[in-house]
Amino acid sequence: MSESILKKEFVESDLQRMRNLVTKKFGDSTKVQVGYKKEIIDRIEGEIWEENGKKWTIKNGIKSNIGKLDTIREQLHFPLICPNCNKPMNVKLDKKFYFYHKQCFNCVIDMEHKLRVEGKWEDYQNKYINISTNQALIELEQEIEDFLNSTDSFVTEQGDVESWSTNNDKDKIRNEIKEYIKNIKSKLTI
Repeated sequence: MSESILKKEFVESDLQRMRNLVTKKFGDSTKVQVGYKKEIIDRIEGEIWEENGKKWTIKNGIKSNIGKLDTIREQLHFPLICPNCNKPMNVKLDKKFYFYHKQCFNCVIDMEHKLRVEGKWEDYQNKYINISTNQALIELEQEIEDFLNSTDSFVTEQGDVESWSTNNDKDKIRNEIKEYIKNIKSKLTI
C-alpha cells in the first residue's frame, strides 16, 4: 500500500481554529490583527449623548435615536392602562378623556362627581368652556389673518391666472375683527 501524502499544509490559523472549536471557544480569534480598534463606551439607562451628529439615548436597554418629534409623540401616546386607577384603557371610550384629563372615563366621572359634591362644578365647567372658546378665537384670528394676507390671484384648472378684485380695506377689516375678538376675550374669565 502506498503512503498518502497531504497535499495542502495547515497554517497556524487553521490549527488554532481547530483548537478553539475543541475547547468550545467559538468566538476567539485565530489571527493577530493590528489596526483600528473601535472604542467601546458603556452607556447607562437614560444617558443622552451625541454621535455622528445625532442625539441618542438608552430606553429599556435599547439604543434609540432622539428626534425632533419625540415630544409630540410622547404627548400623543395613549397608554394601555389608566395612570390613575391602573385599569385597562378602552380605546373607544377612554381616548377622548385621556387627552383632556390624562385619566380614563371612569376616573373623570369620579372626579366630576367629587367636584359636584364639593360645590366646585360650576368653576370647573366655566374653566373648560373658557379654555375651548379662547382656543377657537385664536384659531379664528389666525385664519382671518391668513385670508387677509393671501394673494388676489388664482390659477384655474386650465392653468390660467385669474385676478379677483377684493375689498382694499384690509386694514379696516383686520382692526374690526381684532376689536371684536378682544371684546369676546374680555368677557372670558380664564
